[in-house]
Amino acid sequence: MQKHFADFWERVTDKKAAKKRGQLISQFIKKYHPHARSVLELGTGHGLVLTGIPNKYELFGLDIEPRYAALTKKNVARAKVQVASMHNFKMKRPIDVIFSVYDSVDYLESAKKWKQMLECVHKNLKANGLFIFDTYTPKMLKKHKNSRAFFDVESFGFSADQGVVKGNTLTWDIKIFEKQQDSHYALNQFYFKEYIFEPKVVERLVKKRFRILKKMDESLKSPKKSSTKLIYVCRKK
Repeated sequence: MQKHFADFWERVTDKKAAKKRGQLISQFIKKYHPHARSVLELGTGHGLVLTGIPNKYELFGLDIEPRYAALTKKNVARAKVQVASMHNFKMKRPIDVIFSVYDSVDYLESAKKWKQMLECVHKNLKANGLFIFDTYTPKMLKKHKNSRAFFDVESFGFSADQGVVKGNTLTWDIKIFEKQQDSHYALNQFYFKEYIFEPKVVERLVKKRFRILKKMDESLKSPKKSSTKLIYVCRKK
């Protein structure tokens, strides 16, 4: 019987790396919004990124998938978590900082959805609030064009991941082979589709409601032509 990806996610995740993502967000907050008190993550998944956010902040999170929202609540009990889409959510009160990492925004399938997401973020941020996010560039599509699957040995068996490119979409074909008591393996297969847009398209939408304070690639250096992912730190206009 096919399991939910939530049953495996924590075991295939580098927990230290996830926590470091949260610590990086905290560094941005400290530099660009030192008086912030509330932080919201869009697309929390397993919630482990929030474990890198200091206790002094009031934490909020949302995910469109109920199992992931529950997983977040299990891992970060102090966070207030809701089931909602990042392009259509409403907080009870404005938040100082909203962020989204691990290219979660790339699951928005159109520029229209991006626009709705940015409008929603803008509406739920306090004056001068920050929006921090990362997104793949088309270089990621080129990287995975005709790529082969890569395998990892896991505590439950092993996994095989492959990126399949078609147009501006990158579909992750993830096969998890879970070892059974009889030395056989049960196959669980998952598909996650990301929609990747040119930086100029993303930035045109962002600049309508935000001022871009910082733009860098994943190495935290200035973007290069070869950058596969960009990080943006933006302030509400």
